[in-house]
Amino acid sequence: MGLDVELFKGWPCQFRLNKYHYTPQTIGSTGALMHTDAGFLTIVQDDEIVSGLEAVDKKSGALVPIDPMPGTLLINIGDLGKAWSNGRFYNVKHRVQCNQGTIRMSIALLVLGPKEAKVEAPPQLVDSEHLRLFVPFTFEDYRMLRLSNGLPAGEALELLRLKVIKARTLLRVERTQNLDHSLLAVLLARKYTSCSSLPCMLCYLISFQ
Repeated sequence: MGLDVELFKGWPCQFRLNKYHYTPQTIGSTGALMHTDAGFLTIVQDDEIVSGLEAVDKKSGALVPIDPMPGTLLINIGDLGKAWSNGRFYNVKHRVQCNQGTIRMSIALLVLGPKEAKVEAPPQLVDSEHLRLFVPFTFEDYRMLRLSNGLPAGEALELLRLKVIKARTLLRVERTQNLDHSLLAVLLARKYTSCSSLPCMLCYLISFQ
């Protein structure tokens, strides 16, 4: 992609061991509810014997079982990966089901996001054909947005789309008294289209209100 690897320097990671205590009585139940990973990407060493991982197919929306494949690793893109890539990467919805009444284990390495810097698409990934999709945000702010609103399956990321925020801002502006009419005309002229560079006038309005 022609990007400097230093972009990811210092990003924290998290090591996680998942153990599902399945029994014959739990067959058919859900071990991990439907979700997307909040961070940039996750590297998974899945259970090589016990199945259960399922992912949502992007085109059909159907759940697809991810069968165990010994000797392989699974790479899963998270919400930050989708935002950082300006929509080029896809954050896959997935869950874990209980298919067998026995213990299931997996090991995951999660690449989260920058500690303090905001996540945004690099200039190389933004052009006239690929307008900027999301406002910049920090990983911690995004994590809290997911938790506080109970949105574990990528819905929180959609709230940060530029066109969604602009539409809400325009509605708020229209309701604001004593607004300069020339400013309102400029806002309406944008017709809710995404901008390719930040900050724009609407982004300033968001920060001031």
